[in-house]
Amino acid sequence: MLMSKLKSALAARRSDFAQNQRGNVAMMFALIALPIFLVVGLAIDASRASLVRYHFQTALDAAALAVGSTYKPHDELETMAQAYVRKNFIVEGTTINRIRLIDNGQELTLSGNFTMNTYFMGLIERGTLDVSNATEVKRAGGGLLVTMVLDNTGSMAGSRIASLRESSQALVNELFSEENNTEDLRVGIVPYAASVNPGSEAEYLLSPFDLSVLDLDNALGWHGCVFERSGLLSTLTDLAPSVLGGYWTPYIYPPGPDNNFNWGDEDSANESYQSNSGTGPNLGCPTPIVPLTNSKGTLDAAIANMKHWNRGGTLTDIGMAWGIRVMTPGNPFNESAEIDPITTGSDTPTSLWDSSRWRKAIVLMTDGESQFYDGYHSDDHDSDITGYGREGTGVAFELYGSSASRSEINTNIASLCQQAKDMGIIVYTVVFTSSVGTDTRTMYEECASDPGKYWYAPDSDALANTFEQIGSDLSRLRITR
Repeated sequence: MLMSKLKSALAARRSDFAQNQRGNVAMMFALIALPIFLVVGLAIDASRASLVRYHFQTALDAAALAVGSTYKPHDELETMAQAYVRKNFIVEGTTINRIRLIDNGQELTLSGNFTMNTYFMGLIERGTLDVSNATEVKRAGGGLLVTMVLDNTGSMAGSRIASLRESSQALVNELFSEENNTEDLRVGIVPYAASVNPGSEAEYLLSPFDLSVLDLDNALGWHGCVFERSGLLSTLTDLAPSVLGGYWTPYIYPPGPDNNFNWGDEDSANESYQSNSGTGPNLGCPTPIVPLTNSKGTLDAAIANMKHWNRGGTLTDIGMAWGIRVMTPGNPFNESAEIDPITTGSDTPTSLWDSSRWRKAIVLMTDGESQFYDGYHSDDHDSDITGYGREGTGVAFELYGSSASRSEINTNIASLCQQAKDMGIIVYTVVFTSSVGTDTRTMYEECASDPGKYWYAPDSDALANTFEQIGSDLSRLRITR
């Protein structure tokens, strides 16, 4: 009986023990306590990182705004930005690793990285956390230098030159719109034909022993065009001719079988030059270059005076070379060496050319194939006189040999376009009329800074639209006040 009761009691105890879960709960809690602790700890670290990142972003923003209104060399600006960030971001347990400044003239990007010590991530061998931030601001008051290199050759006669005048005026009107600050704008014009006319600046290019002087009112006077210098065609440096050892010489087309005038009779020189029957010492010499200016009236007058000039051919490479000379600092055209007014009172005054806030652009336009031209095939010459001389002689021979093919001239134009782009100049190209071959159109497309800056205008309406679009695009390069 007693044994039977003991057995029953033991069986009951075994049953109670089997059903008791208090030990299981303790074991389970011990297993999940550490993960819970880690999750909570990670959340705390993450929240702290978010708060610290906000403070770092605020410091970057303040630094970018301060630097964005200052114009100094890049290294000085980056040092200034670093000082601003370190002054405004003081958080215990953090270390700033890097502050980097990118300034493209229009926009300024300031980025940085810092390391933050963590409280709980160290439990999973992550004792620090790297955080990166960036901010971008637009600079105030961007400037723009523009040179328009325009075809004024004989093929532009009639409605074409009228369309070019109208289209060029529309571009200038867009640049000088009320929304734009003209103090931050400089525009130049380079008309080209068989040569280029530096205008009143031309006398600077001549040897002091050269007695030629400008005489615009005299049909037999020198009107300002020049021959390109021998041996210096590969460089566009604007150092004084005397420093280079190579002066330019006055462009004079002498009388002869292909130019029927005489020096003793002013009336024998036909000043109109509006056909191949024109005569005089300035055949193929277009209207003068307009140096960089913010005078709209000066530009308007030059555009209104543009006309087509027969004889000599189309030498776009000469036009492009002078377009770059007008844009870059150094005599004879030194306008881009002007000190940026915003930097005048600073410790480091900066020229328009060197200032990061000034953008540069050239608009190169043609209506035909580049070539030397012979207006009188009955004479003994291979071509008319050009800014390189006659084809196969002198400077023309140095550059192109006995005869210049279209592809050779196009190669020279492409080289000049590349030189401009290498200088940071944005190049727009315009091919006007459908008479231009596909190879030349391809060259002009490749000359442009990108495909969106090449324009093919087969007719006058398309040319007007093209120049309006370029004017609008150039305006967007600026940052208006």
